[in-house]
Amino acid sequence: MFPLVFLRLALIVLLTGLAFGASALSRHHCPNETTGPAASAALTRLTHQGPSTSNPTPEEVLQKGDEAWQKGDVKTAEKLYFDAVKKVEATYGSKDPRLAKGLIKLSTVYFPLELRAPMLLLDTILPFPPGYRVGHFNIGMNMGQRNQAHVAVDYFRRKYLPARPYLERAVHVLEQGRGPDHIEVANALEELAALHLAMGAYDQAEPLYERMFSIREKSLGPDNPELVRDLNMLSYIKRIRRKFPEAQAFAKRAVALPQPEDDASFLRTATLYSLATAQIELKEFALAEELIRTCIALHEKQDGRGHTAILWLLVREHAFILDKLKRKEEAKQQRARTQVLRKAMESRK
Repeated sequence: MFPLVFLRLALIVLLTGLAFGASALSRHHCPNETTGPAASAALTRLTHQGPSTSNPTPEEVLQKGDEAWQKGDVKTAEKLYFDAVKKVEATYGSKDPRLAKGLIKLSTVYFPLELRAPMLLLDTILPFPPGYRVGHFNIGMNMGQRNQAHVAVDYFRRKYLPARPYLERAVHVLEQGRGPDHIEVANALEELAALHLAMGAYDQAEPLYERMFSIREKSLGPDNPELVRDLNMLSYIKRIRRKFPEAQAFAKRAVALPQPEDDASFLRTATLYSLATAQIELKEFALAEELIRTCIALHEKQDGRGHTAILWLLVREHAFILDKLKRKEEAKQQRARTQVLRKAMESRK
């Protein structure tokens, strides 16, 4: 049986990623000096490609970079973004927030925006049928591949590392240009935290998410529904770090806040499941069981591949909790239901 600790993290990743949707990916930020061997190699390669033949504005160069990126021409987009960063700095100075925008765009060449929502672990930890997909993510892997999850983490670390100096510089530029507590700094911190999360550097992601939340809480107010996603992320990273009481505290606060209207079912499930998982780790199974039942109810009447996948994971978790509560017959019924849901997923390939 696939380890339940990974199953729980997987479901949190899936729910939080679906709940984030476009809102999380639309938060754009800025960086300052590029350092490190991976970034130096990229800078050297780009510099040797020579200057642009025309003299467009920085904004026009960024626009051309966006057009190249949308066409799938990554190399051209990379050079245009790099040219734009140089032009912005030459035109507006090294502390101008517009420099951050260019640096963020340059970082997307190495760490695409669609991976910045916390769904990037799906390929290594979700025990779905081979080839099954949710959104743009192929989450079907055989057991042998899942047993080599550490190889995947190393792959992510090497693949996304060149983005780090650009995102670090973005934070620095915004701190200088906007002030350390500006909301744009929080957005840049989220980008950098997501990168560390993708690379498996959880100890580095944790303080970045904490600072991000502190700035947003001060800016938006402690009762703003937009904080629900941030609280879920804090609870998630605390669970990864095995700080379960802190994870529970953040999750309880998220549950108490009004939920944003967009992606309501996914976000509400993510919030409730976040608390349930913390309670499971703290051996509070009766409270966790009630929350899981509520989560299941949110998806039972929904249709679509995403809902079916989440329902399958929730029912499997429910069976585990019922076993812990010595409710063996109910647990058996839930395990039988997972088989039905699994067949439904396979039929939708």
